[in-house]
Amino acid sequence: MSKAIRRVESRLGVILLERSSRHVALTPAGQALVDHVRHALNAVRAAADKARRAGDPQAHLRLVIKPGATPAGRGSAGPGHPRGTKAPRSPTLPKPPKPPPLKPPPPK
Repeated sequence: MSKAIRRVESRLGVILLERSSRHVALTPAGQALVDHVRHALNAVRAAADKARRAGDPQAHLRLVIKPGATPAGRGSAGPGHPRGTKAPRSPTLPKPPKPPPLKPPPPK
């Protein structure tokens, strides 16, 4: 592992870890890299999840409405509003049609 970290340090041109015989600690550059890598890994994980859901013929459309959210930014639905305090009903949407199957490439 330490060889791999040293290779990353060499490529970046910065020291990522302060090493001593008793402990190892992140440098400010190391902490910055950890923060960005964590975001990048979360983005990759989210992309993989979306790809799996997109490939699942049984997948359902999920709508999330946060409390206090209003349709298309049309103001509040709180007390005193004509709609009262009831939240709008979640619409039921049909599943999109399946795409046509892929055709195999023509023989050579």
